[in-house]
Amino acid sequence: MIATTPLVTAHPQFSARESTYIRWYPKTLSPRQFLHCEEIKEEFHQGNKANGVYIHVPFCDILCPFCPFNKVPTEDDKVADFVDLLITEIGLYGTMGVACALDFIYFGGGTPSTLNSQQLGRILEALSRSFAINVGCEITMECHPTHLSQTYARDIRSIGVNRISSGIQSLNDKILRTLRSNHSAHDARKAIENVGLVFGDIAIDLLFRVDGQSCANWEADINECLALGGVSHVSCYSLVGPPGSAQPSAEIDVEMSVIAYDRLTGAGMSHYASCASGGMDFASPSKQCAYELFHWRAPQASFIGLGPGALGFVGNRTTINALSLKGYANVLRQKKLPLVSATAADKSELMRRYFVLGVKTLEVEFQPFFEIFGVDAREVFNVELSSLAYSGFIEVDQYKLSVTKIGVFYVDSISDVFFSKIERKVVHPEEPEIIRAEIASMSLSASLSHGTRAI
Repeated sequence: MIATTPLVTAHPQFSARESTYIRWYPKTLSPRQFLHCEEIKEEFHQGNKANGVYIHVPFCDILCPFCPFNKVPTEDDKVADFVDLLITEIGLYGTMGVACALDFIYFGGGTPSTLNSQQLGRILEALSRSFAINVGCEITMECHPTHLSQTYARDIRSIGVNRISSGIQSLNDKILRTLRSNHSAHDARKAIENVGLVFGDIAIDLLFRVDGQSCANWEADINECLALGGVSHVSCYSLVGPPGSAQPSAEIDVEMSVIAYDRLTGAGMSHYASCASGGMDFASPSKQCAYELFHWRAPQASFIGLGPGALGFVGNRTTINALSLKGYANVLRQKKLPLVSATAADKSELMRRYFVLGVKTLEVEFQPFFEIFGVDAREVFNVELSSLAYSGFIEVDQYKLSVTKIGVFYVDSISDVFFSKIERKVVHPEEPEIIRAEIASMSLSASLSHGTRAI
């Protein structure tokens, strides 16, 4: 065990340490009625370009209770309808002339592997008709371990998918039963083997701070994943249980984070990003996730969100799609974009966003900030940078902010310092669909008051 654990837990801010998955900033999202393409095109006209697309596939064979994302049970007819609707949505963006040279295409969920290779092929063909796809574009699919046969892996690789991420969560059957996961440790091991044979490597997710989980069996999980071979990317997430649930203590949470950091960096992986204080991404050389880097790293890329509840950021606007399949379908059948929010950020909040999200990749350069905003970040955020440096969370030189070895365990505390006073008061829960559902509800009320039909 490295000596970081007592240093982290002894820090004066330890009692306030949280793990909050901030996916967008500003957190405020304004509801809106659905718009025709020409209307939204005008809103995007000052920034109508994107570096990638995120596609949300909401279907799951079993709805895992620990997963907070938008999801519904798999039904074949609904899956088929969804693919047709998604292709319609892609085509609508194509008619808008939103300039895209895609460096990443990310299929998230839900469970994208509920789609067969023919359906995925149709989606990728639609993307190629509407957007330019750069050579070397990373095309990632999140896949359930039980779906990852060699045949399925070969089929999706043949249509262009070049990266697989699988939420194996654990190689301990007792932990998987506690999580009520829909797979066994054997399924997870077989998925890693099959994808390794077809793709050469695989990205996996592991969960820690599970009820009944010890530091010893958490370390055993990591060690076995490394020993299996073919694992080139590991995302470790601290489980956020419901209030009152039995989980290891906050001190154990840090110790588990340190175990992951110690073992994975010791095996030659780099810790290159943290979505939250309890969410750390490790990668072998050249195996970082492009979607993560483009989404978080400053200056952040624009990307289009496609599918029910999908998040995007285009033209300085955070976009959220209709959450429900019914609402998503109703709007697209009217040839409108299924947006329940397209909230613009002003210059002040965009400057803050640069750091709020940027610190998640552990370094934030100052020169691009000056080129974009015409001011020196060290002057604009002198108080914030000084405070964080005093806390020992960051180091600052003339070129960049760098998160320290203690700071990597306090990423949310660092990010929070850059919030505006207004945004600090806005609730941003762990469950993204809570905010989305609220927006959808408000949008419904607004639409009904105008006599129109929405979700």
